[in-house]
Amino acid sequence: MLGLTLLLTACGPNPSASKSSSSKARSESVAKAKAASVSKRKAKAKAASIAKTKADNESKAKASSQSAADASSKSAAQAAASSSNVAAQQASSSSSAVQQSNTQQQAAQSSSPNIQNQSGISYDTNTLTGFLNTYGVSPALYKMQHDGMSAKEALNSLPDEMLTFGEQQTKWQLDHGGKPDGQQ
Repeated sequence: MLGLTLLLTACGPNPSASKSSSSKARSESVAKAKAASVSKRKAKAKAASIAKTKADNESKAKASSQSAADASSKSAAQAAASSSNVAAQQASSSSSAVQQSNTQQQAAQSSSPNIQNQSGISYDTNTLTGFLNTYGVSPALYKMQHDGMSAKEALNSLPDEMLTFGEQQTKWQLDHGGKPDGQQ
């Protein structure tokens, strides 16, 4: 019987060997689980790092784009300001050219009485038309306003060709004892 027991013991399952292989399988399984967990953590960390790098790059690109837009808008504002300065300078130059032209025209008119501009308008102050074009009033009215003359004095100081038709009628009335402007 002893032989049989030995045989059965030798052939049967060995509980310590069984425990050892079970424990070994468990430790391998735990090691695999730990390795998988570590590899998952590494993968998550790498994915987070990539996402962060991508976000940083996008942020930098957006900031660069914004600064380019700001520079572009500043450049546009500077160009607009420069353009308005140029326009103001041109307007000023144009205005001073017109003033200079007017000054030259007035100087020429005073130096030569038979002046006409290029459009055919006379500025000869020795004619009624030229005087009206130059000063905007008749010579008689001009003398009344600027020299303080009375109507009769101003009308009598001018030749008939320098008086308007109405002024000629008023002069005739004054010369013949009537009152000007229909007064009785």
